[in-house]
Amino acid sequence: MAPRGQHRSHNRFDFRTVGDQLFRCGASYGGVGMTGSTITPADFRMYVSNVALIDEFGRAVPMALVEDGHWQARNVALLDFEDGSGPCAGGSPGVRDSITGNIPPGRYRGLVFTLGVPPDQNISPAGIALPPLNVPALAMAPAFLVAQACRYVDLDGPLLQRLDREMPIRFESSLMHPPDAALWG
Repeated sequence: MAPRGQHRSHNRFDFRTVGDQLFRCGASYGGVGMTGSTITPADFRMYVSNVALIDEFGRAVPMALVEDGHWQARNVALLDFEDGSGPCAGGSPGVRDSITGNIPPGRYRGLVFTLGVPPDQNISPAGIALPPLNVPALAMAPAFLVAQACRYVDLDGPLLQRLDREMPIRFESSLMHPPDAALWG
């Protein structure tokens, strides 16, 4: 139930791929990129934050996301389009293709959001973070990508994850090799 003076808004997302096809685990999509490659995605999850509806006057009206203890908390939502099947077997069986929040009454014509987690919430290791920020795959991937742009990096997380992951990041001396896709599940 929405707080007094607010309305509940439920917004569903369809992720369209090449040729306007809906995303589906195990599906292959051709004609991708300049070379027309064929891809078979193994995961598709993302965080969204700072969700707002655009009113009839073009103003962004913030949406207070409804906390559910799993997919949404502290105005961050996890969208999860994979179902843990086929090539997405490393993912989670649950699918979440919507966000729910409270908004003031009004007429709305659009939706905007930030792709990612606000900086003040993007600081806890996945093992101690609260849902929805406790997904190890989504915690490790950004750190690995950012590290590629640095001259020197001191990453203890990848060393520690070898204790709880079947497919850990491989190290040789001081080199850290790109992980197997199974790690990101």
